Amino acid sequence: MAQTVALIDRFVREWQEVGLSQWVVRDASGALLGLAGVVPRERWWNLGYRFTPSAWGRGLATDVSLEAITLARELRPDLPVITRSLANNPASGRVAERAGLRLAWRGPSTDGPERLVHADRDLDPDVLAALVELG
Repeated sequence: MAQTVALIDRFVREWQEVGLSQWVVRDASGALLGLAGVVPRERWWNLGYRFTPSAWGRGLATDVSLEAITLARELRPDLPVITRSLANNPASGRVAERAGLRLAWRGPSTDGPERLVHADRDLDPDVLAALVELG
């Protein structure tokens, strides 16, 4: 419970300080489908999407990602938009690519599993190194 409260507090703070963070995605009945959006980091926007399995395959992650990328570019066009995913989750990589990001790196992470980094532009080597270190 404490982790959830801390996460929500962080999202609220990002909305207040930066003007952009995660959105809660619901269907027409109000049922929670997931979270998606971009969160600011020091040197990049981190795009993320996490949906309940019943929402998969509807294009929701792509739709929200496209909107989030547009707003991130308006707020801080100097920062790249990136997303990191596990290589064994090809659907996540396809969402990134449908949202206009391209594969910037693929390889083992510091914690073992193979990871993908997608970005909206070529990344500075120090930014890419920082992303790879995150695991």
